[in-house]
Amino acid sequence: MMKKYILLVLLITLFTTGGSFLYSQEDGIGEVVFISGTCFVKPANQVYIPLKLGDVIKSSDTIKTDPDSSVEIKLYSGNRILVEGDTILRIESSLLENNSYTSLGLLIGRIQLLVTKLMPNKEVFSVNTLATVAGIRGTRFTVSAAEDGTSLIEVTEGIVQAETDEKSYILKRGAIAEFYITGEKEDLKKRPNYMKWRERITEKIKKDPETALLRILQIERRLIGKLREKKDDIERYRKSWAVFIKKINQLEKRGMYDEEKKLIQRQMIQTRKALVFFTKVRQNLQRLRAVLVITARIEKEVGKPDREKLRTLVTIRKEYNRITFLIKKIEDAEAKLKKALIILNRKYREIQKKSSFS
Repeated sequence: MMKKYILLVLLITLFTTGGSFLYSQEDGIGEVVFISGTCFVKPANQVYIPLKLGDVIKSSDTIKTDPDSSVEIKLYSGNRILVEGDTILRIESSLLENNSYTSLGLLIGRIQLLVTKLMPNKEVFSVNTLATVAGIRGTRFTVSAAEDGTSLIEVTEGIVQAETDEKSYILKRGAIAEFYITGEKEDLKKRPNYMKWRERITEKIKKDPETALLRILQIERRLIGKLREKKDDIERYRKSWAVFIKKINQLEKRGMYDEEKKLIQRQMIQTRKALVFFTKVRQNLQRLRAVLVITARIEKEVGKPDREKLRTLVTIRKEYNRITFLIKKIEDAEAKLKKALIILNRKYREIQKKSSFS
């Protein structure tokens, strides 16, 4: 297994050189406008600290609330997020080529969202759970996530596009749907009581914790498998840069500006595709790593004698360390790709100026 991880890491780290994030994680993306009870925030690679009214929220912050607590965050885009009690939520936001991307990773708990009408092809807003990705088109809705990865989506207004690994669903106003980590979806006729919904799933875990753990492990295997399947594409992209640099230099010497611009545009398209792929994989792995942490809750729910019988727990602890290592490499790759897009954009503008004077 470790050899396969090493292969992936080598492919990821070889295809570009140097770089930094286009969107600074130091930039604020919103602020706390309401708080009740005890809530915390964990900046990237730091520890949890208490949240206060007026605190600025930054990209890659993780929000955690105690039971019977809540916090409302107003993003600078105008969208609002109400984080209810006993919830863990990671917020990511980035700006790439004038396009805004906001991704909420709901690990456990419940959030309510009020998303204003988004600009077509300019703004992307999604909520990710282990079972589904909910793409938003301007709406008011609620997402809940339980310890076993099950998620619940309730649409109050507007439309939500919910995607599992294999299918995509359009949820309209009044829709209530439960999604399982197996990929199955169940439509509900009436809104369940949230606390009872969580309790029901907890009881199910207590009865068969090993099955719950195995399903989480299967998802991790599937995600790693998808990344491994793309290794040939990653290698082709890495090689394309050597060819691109050689061709672009030849065209520039000849003053063939139109051909040079077309070549840059093609390379930008390939780079965007690579960036989208890595970002999606990294977000999935981050959610999965967080869920592996939640397995501690499963340990807590079962007695010590039963806990010692959970052989899958040993494997999950090892997987956590491997996933953390892989996430770091993917983050480095994303930074390099974003830097590459900056350079390509700059080069394209330079050629436009040259061609206008020729």
